[in-house]
Amino acid sequence: MPRSQGQKSKLLYLARLFLTETDENHPLTRTQISEILEKRHGIALERKTFYDDIECLRQFGLEIESVRDKHVRYYLAERLFEMPELRLLADSVGYSQFLTEKKSRALIDKLAGLCSVYQGRSLKQQTDLATRNKTVNETIYYNVDAVYRALLEGKKLSFRYFNWTLDTQHRPHKLYRHDGAPYRVSPWSVAWDEEKYYLIAFDHGTESIRHYRVDKMDRVTVLDDPREGQDAFKKLRPNDYTQQLFNMYGGEREQITLRIDRALIGVFIDRFGKQASFRPDDETHVQMIAPVALSPQFYGWIFSLGKGVEIVAPETARRDFAAAIKELSERYQ
Repeated sequence: MPRSQGQKSKLLYLARLFLTETDENHPLTRTQISEILEKRHGIALERKTFYDDIECLRQFGLEIESVRDKHVRYYLAERLFEMPELRLLADSVGYSQFLTEKKSRALIDKLAGLCSVYQGRSLKQQTDLATRNKTVNETIYYNVDAVYRALLEGKKLSFRYFNWTLDTQHRPHKLYRHDGAPYRVSPWSVAWDEEKYYLIAFDHGTESIRHYRVDKMDRVTVLDDPREGQDAFKKLRPNDYTQQLFNMYGGEREQITLRIDRALIGVFIDRFGKQASFRPDDETHVQMIAPVALSPQFYGWIFSLGKGVEIVAPETARRDFAAAIKELSERYQ
């Protein structure tokens, strides 16, 4: 690189070096900084101009501090996001069920780019995405973007909508509603409940407000037609609406086996995701094995599904569930 060109870009490379490779636990001496710039970019960092360069970056807004031991070492003391803030954001991304594991990793990688490489390495290691219950719909990220564009532009949406079932190999499989025909709705709001995004929209067929799981939408398209249903939407409060429609659990985790009606497969895929494994039982039932936190809330959820589900194992869970039902039954005698 010609010397004049290198000097013009020197401050840019110097700023990037402070942003990516220094923090309070990893300061660098002037000699180390000079060697890095020379080796990577062929830029000579002269001693007599170094302090002017540092002062220029400080005036630009970079809070470069120094510490002294045997040598004077420099580091970037403050960034747009502090590490506790980045950790909260990384955890939110990692725990969000509506994001796939692949997309979660990509977002956490971008968050790691907002701190030093050392802090970024720690940020990536803090969240074990492999054990998270994540959606398997890779399009969710773009579905959310399309929904918000339609909301901002006041346009209708078109999409296909599906439920989860099992294929012949007993793997999760999409079963499209309306025989795969597209839905056309007028979006008015979104809700995020129990780690899932919901679209609240005006359905033109029923002329009423309906809700749709965004991760169960395919081929989401923003249409040119202006949305409708404003009067119907004004009659409800979105927060009250979602509380009426949605709400679950802690306790000792155990491997549990359930015998479930095939019509309820989607319910259990929603709840347990890829942590669950399925095997055939008979023509109308399958068995599902999954880790579960056994608690009164879990038993209450099982009870709400009625005859469509039976606890097969462990035996202690069967006895606890039967005892809870008996106790409740006796209370209402």
